[in-house]
Amino acid sequence: MSRLFGQSWLIYSVSPTGRLKKPQQPDAVAGTKNPPTATASSSADGNLLERMATLQQLIDSVPHFIAFVDREERYQVVNRNHEEWFQLPREKIIGRRLSEIHRPSTYETMVPRIRSVLAGETVLFDFPLTGRDGQSYHFDVRYIPRFNGAGEVAGFFVLALDVTHRQRAEVRLRRNAQLLEDAMREQKQLEEQFRQ
Repeated sequence: MSRLFGQSWLIYSVSPTGRLKKPQQPDAVAGTKNPPTATASSSADGNLLERMATLQQLIDSVPHFIAFVDREERYQVVNRNHEEWFQLPREKIIGRRLSEIHRPSTYETMVPRIRSVLAGETVLFDFPLTGRDGQSYHFDVRYIPRFNGAGEVAGFFVLALDVTHRQRAEVRLRRNAQLLEDAMREQKQLEEQFRQ
């Protein structure tokens, strides 16, 4: 799997165990003309790359959806859950706009929340979705703005927790509570009829 780290414009392969492989100079990096050349020869660059690989491995191990989206609504970092959900390798997700990755109806629902987070507000919301498998899912989502050194919003973090099982359990619980209430009402009516 290849990842673009920092501004070195070198593509490093990261194995599933988080080990960095030898950097390669890309012919063209998506969205750039004439990328600057750089090497990973300095110890500082190597340490940064190791920390980035460690961070990627960490977010890949979290059982939730984690991403960073820039001001232009382009995915810059995604974890493995995004690859599985969209059925795309992360290289095909990173650099693409949310509107290119999500279904139009889903993106349309996201737009007001994206505007709010890009205005500097933390946004929390429940989000029901239909997956590519046709199943209904329910997510607890947080958009958290990331501010740059000048205090401007540079983008936002996405943290989405799949709460489908909890949501389904709550629906079953409400349904069972209603059935119990109906049964108790019916029993009470039968007792009143029996007394007469």
